[in-house]
Amino acid sequence: MVKLYCVGDNNVDIYQSMGKVFPGGCCLNMAIYARMLGHEAAFVSAVGNDRLGQLQLDTLRLYGVNINGVHIIDGHTAWCKILHQGNDRIFSELNNGAKELCPVSEEDVRKGQDGSYDLLYTCLEAFYEEGALYCFGNSPIPSFCDLSTFWERESLKEYCKIFDYVALSGQNKKEPEMRLILQECIYHGAQMAIGTLGLDGSLVQTEKACYKTEACRVEAVDTLGAGDSWLSAFITSYLDGKKQAQEDSGEESLIQNSMSLASSFAASTCMHYGGVGHGIDFEETMIQERP
Repeated sequence: MVKLYCVGDNNVDIYQSMGKVFPGGCCLNMAIYARMLGHEAAFVSAVGNDRLGQLQLDTLRLYGVNINGVHIIDGHTAWCKILHQGNDRIFSELNNGAKELCPVSEEDVRKGQDGSYDLLYTCLEAFYEEGALYCFGNSPIPSFCDLSTFWERESLKEYCKIFDYVALSGQNKKEPEMRLILQECIYHGAQMAIGTLGLDGSLVQTEKACYKTEACRVEAVDTLGAGDSWLSAFITSYLDGKKQAQEDSGEESLIQNSMSLASSFAASTCMHYGGVGHGIDFEETMIQERP
């Protein structure tokens, strides 16, 4: 079993065409997916004292995620409105709300570095107080950052000096180019670099080799959360295997098996609406009312 400390991002996802709102956000998703897979997880972020914040907290409690570090502030929970055109998503409007008003602090990060956890996870969709992002690199506890689409090749050097594991979305990149970019991440200091290529599969680069797995083809209902679920399944399987292994001789098979599990788990996420489901009827007053 692996213990994750997920700190940073959360927001609800409003599906305008359905009139539903779903719990979500990268760090919330990561924590809940880890719990679905039998691991432990803590979640640290900020929500408002409104109905949307309650939806986030209720869903986290449902899965047994530790929410002792959540900041509940006088304000609105972050939200994002999403339009659907076939299987494509269009992010039409957003409000960063509580997660911007109460950004991740150095103390938030350091609480996850007390030896209770196997991995600290964050993403660049979060907001950080000055200096907080660099705290992830000031500990023997490994850290993992989902850079998603918020990266340029010039910025990778800085991120790879901070984080042991990095993940990059490369849906607009060809595989040969993505392989080169992941190699650069290792050169700049990351232990492992992950590149997701949508329907073209995923890549994992280490110091020794680059591995690839294909995406599982399914009749997707909704692809929101597919990337987060892939990352959660892969990293928990990989770290769990590392904890149990007596030597590094099985590294290749561990990575390949973890990638296969991740692809299957991500495919299952696409079979329901919302990153983790549990949507409720949306009312416009939810984002207009004063908490």
